[in-house]
Amino acid sequence: MTQLSTSRHPTNSENIRKWLVSNHLLGRLDGGADRNRTCDLLIANETLCQLSYDPNQFNCRYLDDTSERTIFRFHDPLSRGIFQRMNKSHPRSGEFRRVAENLFRYSSSSVYYARFQSNGKDISRSLRTTDRTLAKRRLADELENASKLDVKVGKMTLEELLRLYEERLGQYAPKTIATRLSIRKIFKETWPHGLNVPVHSVNTGQLELWLASRRANFKKATYNEYARFLRHLFELALKFRVIATSPAAGLKGLRVETPIRTTPTWEQFQALVADIRAQRLSADAGDSADLVEFMGLAGV
Repeated sequence: MTQLSTSRHPTNSENIRKWLVSNHLLGRLDGGADRNRTCDLLIANETLCQLSYDPNQFNCRYLDDTSERTIFRFHDPLSRGIFQRMNKSHPRSGEFRRVAENLFRYSSSSVYYARFQSNGKDISRSLRTTDRTLAKRRLADELENASKLDVKVGKMTLEELLRLYEERLGQYAPKTIATRLSIRKIFKETWPHGLNVPVHSVNTGQLELWLASRRANFKKATYNEYARFLRHLFELALKFRVIATSPAAGLKGLRVETPIRTTPTWEQFQALVADIRAQRLSADAGDSADLVEFMGLAGV
């Protein structure tokens, strides 16, 4: 065992005291007039080891012990400060108080909440009001909407809904099917929010913006076909109980102007019939003229 040199060893009581103070060991002693004695065998053995062991070993053990105390002293006030700031920035002093069946009020903000079970799932939603009368009406709407939903298909994506829509097009005429498939294709290519989003996340504003982005290329009749496509698409989601209300229900078609058709005078009508009857290259010119003349006289 390597001994410390006598130059490093304290040689008397006063030097021992100074050495203990310099090495932060005096605070752990609690006996004697100079506070440099102890009846604790563990402390006595540790002190003896500091005096007799190799300096390198002593320094390592001392540094380990000092590091633990320093880290604790640093992190303890730091942790307390962090928690105090969290409590100030995120107050949770309120509590839910039952006002009526499925209706609760949060005490610190006085905002009403709807809390109920739907298909075995606990639901808690803010009613966004502090007025009790309005909260009751919104609670009734929340309960009604929840009863319309099927949790098994609640996560249906827009792409799955479009696939179901295509499968149900067989009930229409071939021309209508071709028109709706064409609109469906354009919708899939130009919808900016992706097709893997849940159906219930699509809102009216998104649909209106999409229609507006296509409006410059449309006539009014074409615009109405696109709006009709969106209404039918989300009505299908209603039937499958994916959503409680349709975001496309408020999309209105544009008024198509009635084309102006001028009615010929009696003289113009007679000249038209005579011109048809005078067609030499048509074997049915006479019959065609008779039909036009009959329709004009009958007011058809």
